[in-house]
Amino acid sequence: MSLTSFLHDYQAAIRNPVADSTWGPMLRAVRVAWARLRHGIGPRLYSLFGFDQVPIRQWADWLVDEPLKLRQRACSTPEVRAWLDNKLLFHRLCREHGIGTVPIWGRIGRESQLRDPQVLNLESPSQLADLLQKSRWGLFVKQLDGSHGDGAFAVLPIAGNHQVGEFLGAIRPLAHLLAHCKGSSGLNTDWLVQPIVRNHAAMAPLVFGGLSTVRVVTQRQGEAFVCVAATLKMPMEGNVVDNFLQGRAGNLAAAVNVESGRLYPAKVSLRRDWPVIATLTHHPCSGLLFNGFQLPLWPQAVQAACRAHQALPSLPAVGWDVALCEDGVLIVEGNPTFDVDLLQFTHGRGLRRLFAGSYGLNG
Repeated sequence: MSLTSFLHDYQAAIRNPVADSTWGPMLRAVRVAWARLRHGIGPRLYSLFGFDQVPIRQWADWLVDEPLKLRQRACSTPEVRAWLDNKLLFHRLCREHGIGTVPIWGRIGRESQLRDPQVLNLESPSQLADLLQKSRWGLFVKQLDGSHGDGAFAVLPIAGNHQVGEFLGAIRPLAHLLAHCKGSSGLNTDWLVQPIVRNHAAMAPLVFGGLSTVRVVTQRQGEAFVCVAATLKMPMEGNVVDNFLQGRAGNLAAAVNVESGRLYPAKVSLRRDWPVIATLTHHPCSGLLFNGFQLPLWPQAVQAACRAHQALPSLPAVGWDVALCEDGVLIVEGNPTFDVDLLQFTHGRGLRRLFAGSYGLNG
C-alpha cells in the first residue's frame, strides 16, 4: 500500500463516522489507530464493523479475514479444497451426492484434461443459440475458478432471434460471446455457461437484480454438521451478482436467524468508495419490512448445506452460497475460506468464539 493510500484510508475512517457517533475527530483518530495497533483491524474494517459504536473491550472478539484465511487453508488439503474451488468438480460432487445445484450446460476455453461428459464443450455460436433457446430466462456466464462474481455476466434472449443476445450492455451476436471468453485467455481460466435461475416468488420484494443467495456457514461439531451463521445477500437493480464487497457493490445484506430463517434489519453502505454502513428497517425499493421476514424453504436450505458438508467431512467449517428458488434449494458454491467480515458486520458482533474451536483461535 502506498503512503497516499495509507493516509487516505485513515482519513476516511476518521471523517466518515457511523450514524449517532459520539466521538469527535481526535478521539476517533485514537480509536482507529488503537484498533490497528492492538487488534490488527485496519481503518476500512473499523468503518465496516461500525467500531464507533462497539466498546473497545469487545474488539478482541472480531476476526480479520486475511489472517483467518491462512488458518482456514491450513485446515484442509489442496485436494479437498479443489472440490470447492473448481466449479466443475463442485458440480460433479453435488451430482454424486444428490445435492441440488445450478446446472452447468457448457464450457468455453482451453483444452483441458479436466472434462465432464455432461458439460458441453462450446465451440460455435449455434451451440450457444441452442442453449439460449433451451433456457427459460437466459444464460449466466462465469469464470471456472473466479470469485466474488468477477467478470460474470448474464446473456438475455431476444424474442424471435436466438443468434443474438443481450449481454455486456448491448445486443450482440453470440459469436461475440465466444470471442470475449476466448479473448480472456490471459486470465488463464475457462468460462462456464449455466441457465439463469430465479429466486422463490416469496423473495420478490427483496431481489431487484440477479440471483440472491444466503451465505450459510456450517460447522463440524463432533460427528454432526450444524448451521451456525447465515447472512442473506440481496442484489440491487443493475447488479447480476449479490456480493457485498464491503459496500463497493451497492448491494444489501441482512443477518438471518439460523433457527427460524427470519431476517434481521439489513445493512447498506451509503458510499461505494468507503464503507459508511447504515441500518435499513425497510427495503428501499419495495418498502418491505426486513425484521421478521420469513425466508422460504429455510429448513430445506439448512439441510442441504449440512448434507453438502457431510460430503467433505474433513473441513471444520464451510461457507455455502444457497439459492432459494421456485424449484427448490440450490447450492451455488462452497467456500472453505469464506469471508467472515460479511457475517460479523451484519450480525453486529465478533465471531472469534464461534470459530475458536474450528481454527485453533484464542477464544
